[in-house]
Amino acid sequence: MRRLFLVVFTIFIFNLNAVNFKYKWDEGYRIESIVYQNVKLDRKILLSSTIMNRYKVEVVENRGNNAELEVTLAVFQQSRGLTEHYIHQESETGIIVQNSNGLVDPISDPFFPAVQNVPQFPDRDIHIGDSWTGVAVEYFDLRNGFSIDDTVEAHFRVFYKYIGNRVVDGKEFAMIQMNYNIYEKFTPYIEWGEFYPVKISGGSKQLLLWDIEKGRPYSLDDDYHLEFQLSTGEIYAFTGTTESKCWPKNNLNGDKMLALIDNLKSTPKTTVTQDEEKVTITFNSLLFDPESVVIKDDVKGYLDNIGNTLKSLGDVNIRVIGHTAIFGLEDKDYLHQLSSGRASSVASFLLANKYVDKYSVEIIGKGGDEPVASNSSKEGRSLNRRVEIEILKN
Repeated sequence: MRRLFLVVFTIFIFNLNAVNFKYKWDEGYRIESIVYQNVKLDRKILLSSTIMNRYKVEVVENRGNNAELEVTLAVFQQSRGLTEHYIHQESETGIIVQNSNGLVDPISDPFFPAVQNVPQFPDRDIHIGDSWTGVAVEYFDLRNGFSIDDTVEAHFRVFYKYIGNRVVDGKEFAMIQMNYNIYEKFTPYIEWGEFYPVKISGGSKQLLLWDIEKGRPYSLDDDYHLEFQLSTGEIYAFTGTTESKCWPKNNLNGDKMLALIDNLKSTPKTTVTQDEEKVTITFNSLLFDPESVVIKDDVKGYLDNIGNTLKSLGDVNIRVIGHTAIFGLEDKDYLHQLSSGRASSVASFLLANKYVDKYSVEIIGKGGDEPVASNSSKEGRSLNRRVEIEILKN
């Protein structure tokens, strides 16, 4: 499901002029969606979760009537009641060709993105009050939840209506209602075994704000429900809402990037590097004692310095990565838990001091899988017992 960030909308403006809605690809952009979801089994709630989807769209080639795009999706899930930040779940990248009406032709993976051809527009001028329809598709990966190496698809018709304009932050956007229902039955393959979906049904009611000038979505609010009827007779139901927002990439380049790196390098006992995608700050054994996830009091000032720099950047996303040393211990689950705990401690420190907000932080635990030195010596283990903060440029 794709759901994104909500802003406060103000004045309604009704424009009698017709609009020819078209996608444009003058620049890359980001989309961030927040999904609030309940999962039920036979009407009993199993799980309530908050999921963040982050998309990055790069324009590989703009051909006028269509464009080749590289789309990257990263999915994060919040451990509700345990942490105030998001834990990385998975990421995927694919190449698509999209035409100016919104139709998608995947190149690298026919099932990515999971929802295709929404929104799409007719090849004509549209006035306020006009309606149109289009056929779309959603792909469901059965590896998630069913351990079946297969993908099923549901085709459905989307109903659109241009209902007027809104002004947000001094800029006018077109409001488009989008509604659809899904109903699809499946005939299983023998390889599917005894536990699989036989029917998917549901629907979605959405309000899209469209940026006419830039030719892309600005925000999307969505109420959805989806039911999987299983071969066992059980029914899994997914219900929730999505809030979304799109904006240009925040490329940290030029003078701003140079000033950022100079400031970060002034933090004692840290190493600062950068590549095309990110700036990486590495704390070696500085923050934690062996086997500990508690930040040492005498180094919190270093984190304050980093935090103030992050706060000055404003709109920025960071990734906190924890690592462990391996010495006489090969329990990968424990090492992963230890490294995740260290990343969580650093993220919680930054959040508690309001240097970043919870929608900007993700954590990853790498265990002892990425050593930078030999674990056979005390000095090497000290280097491997580290935390990294990555400032994402896009």
